[in-house]
Amino acid sequence: MENFVVGVFEDYAQARRAADALEGAGFSPAQVQLSPETGNASTGQDGAGTAMPSDRDAGAEPGGSRRGGLGQALRAMFGDDDDQPARGHYEEAVRRGNCVLTVDAGTDVRRRQAEEIVARHQPINLEERVGHWRSEGWVSEAEPSTSSGVRRAAGEGAAPPAGR
Repeated sequence: MENFVVGVFEDYAQARRAADALEGAGFSPAQVQLSPETGNASTGQDGAGTAMPSDRDAGAEPGGSRRGGLGQALRAMFGDDDDQPARGHYEEAVRRGNCVLTVDAGTDVRRRQAEEIVARHQPINLEERVGHWRSEGWVSEAEPSTSSGVRRAAGEGAAPPAGR
């Protein structure tokens, strides 16, 4: 599925604004997914969010989405490989209280439009954030990916993070 766009945001409110802009541009609510789906994820002083269930845990989906959750979106983008590095980075972002927005754009033209809209809402640079987590002692189960704030799931044609 090469026409997926992913953005990771500091919080639900920021991601919701990006989702609203996408829907205002004609993307249907079924094409735009937030995980977690609501803005009630608790965070501690260090920014670490409440642990989200792994979709390896009794079939649960991180974020509990009515459309299948983050796990289903990540499987659609990256396949069923649980060791996919980028997959673990997105799951960790949600666990730490960030919000992941995914867009199933359908076509290349709509994907480019979605990338522009998401970038205007200033997603975090996931590659930098993962580096910060590692400097604090976080260890991923797989090698690092080359994730950025906005990217195609296939890893090609990534839009640069906003402000760069």
